[in-house]
Order: sequence, then C-alpha cells, then structure tokens
Amino acid sequence: MRGYGGGRRGRARRVAGLVLAGIVLSGVLAAAAPVRVDRTASEPRTAGSRTNVVGGEPVPVDDYPWAVHLTTRNGVVFCAGALVAADRVVTAAHCLLGASADRVRVVVGRTDSGGAEGQSLPVDGLWVHPEFTTAVRGDDVGLLRLATPVDRATIAVAGPSDTDPYRPGTAAEVVGWGAEEEGGLPGGPLRRVVVTTLSAEDCARSHPEVDGDRMVCAEDAAGRAGFCQGDSGAPLVAEGLLVGLASFSAGCASEDPGVHTRLSHHRDTLEGVDDWSRAVAGTPGA
Repeated sequence: MRGYGGGRRGRARRVAGLVLAGIVLSGVLAAAAPVRVDRTASEPRTAGSRTNVVGGEPVPVDDYPWAVHLTTRNGVVFCAGALVAADRVVTAAHCLLGASADRVRVVVGRTDSGGAEGQSLPVDGLWVHPEFTTAVRGDDVGLLRLATPVDRATIAVAGPSDTDPYRPGTAAEVVGWGAEEEGGLPGGPLRRVVVTTLSAEDCARSHPEVDGDRMVCAEDAAGRAGFCQGDSGAPLVAEGLLVGLASFSAGCASEDPGVHTRLSHHRDTLEGVDDWSRAVAGTPGA
C-alpha cells in the first residue's frame, strides 16, 4: 500500500480492465460473533497530521484482528481479506481464479508478513460469486472456508439497510499488505490509509464503468494514498462496518479513486453460501 504519485500512468492500462490490486502468481493466481469496530476511521493512530500517513501508515494487526492476508503454500503474499466468521474469510473474487484450496493459506494475527507471529491456516473450501466475470463488471467477491475455525475477532459486514457508511464524504480506512510502489512486490508490515468515499457520479468521471449499486469508490483527499499490487480484497471499513473490498484502480501512481466491491449489495448472498469447491476455474488475476 502506498501513496499515489503525481502522474496518471495508469491511463495507458485501461484496456482489459484497469490495474487489479492483486498480483499474478504461478500456481495460485499468482466462533466469535461479528462486531463493529469502536474506533472511527478518521481517528488518528499516531501524532501528526494526515500527511504523515502518505504511503500507508504501519499499524499492528491486533488493532485490526480480522484483517488477514492470503499466501501461497510457500508464504508468498498475493491478496488480503477479512475474517467475517470463525471459519469464513471474504476477499476479492479475482484473487481466487485458478486457485485450489490446497495451495492457499490464510494468515491471521501477523503484522509483518515475513514474521512468525500468528497462524498460517489451511483452507478446505472456495466460493466465487456466480455472476463474476471481471472486476470491472462487478460482483468481485469470494469466500474462503477455513479447515478449522479460528478463535479471533471478526468484523460485521454492511447490509442493505446500512446506507450511512456509503454516503459521499465518509471517512474510511483501507488496510493491507500490498506493495509500496507500482510494480513492487507485496508483503512486509500491515499498513493503513485513510480515504473518503465518493458518489458514483463523481467516481464515473475517472471510471465510467463503475456500477454504484455494486461498487463504491474512495480516494485520499489529496490524491496521494491508496491500495496497490497485493491489496486485492483489502478491507474498506467505515463507521465500524466492513463496507468494501479493494477491487481495481488505474494504478498505484494514479490520482484516480480506487474502486471497491460494495459489500452491502452482497451480504445476504454471502450469508447463504453452502456450495463449496476445492478449486476455482479461471485465469489467475483476471
């Protein structure tokens, strides 16, 4: 996760979708009740002004105990997600294309992806939204089922009646283990950035393909911070609820807003999933 630079280099990559927040990896794609987060997204975590978190502010994972990262069996980070039940992790659908349960691990309780704290947990089921085709067409949401439930705090998913967290101008947080610069490799410490939600109309000026019913856009007010490679599925949290997942952007160095899956549109579907697969077809990272 890093700050956006001054140019619009991502514009050259708007064909076949924009820049997905995940990365392609060879072989993969490359019971506590849900609780609201007490702290608001706008509350600072360290002394200093907002400008001090440009590029992502390192934070301890215990402040975001439901935040997880996805790795290969060899420990390579490729996406992020959120623990929404003792045995359920929600992430971006495009993270799971071409994946199989025996080749994915969910890491909980680890601030630095290269550290040894926390647990690397096996997965025994995968699910991708049946209407998903590409991130820019929406429905970019999937689930992983942990082989064994974990005793760790979870986060509540916004539902259809939770409209306030999506109001334009609402402060929100994105947390993930993504790269710190475009073209870089994900991993390292957990970072967070503070962003502001936008209306679908304002977002459409940068992303005409945005569907306001299934997506929500957010940006740093100064255009300098947001998600990057390896942050696909990174939680977007507002008013204590999980409101979105990092899906796509015009590039890490773009001034354009990031686009997130709007989870209030999908919560009922997610709660009803009972058809699990061991593998997901598709082209990794598509």
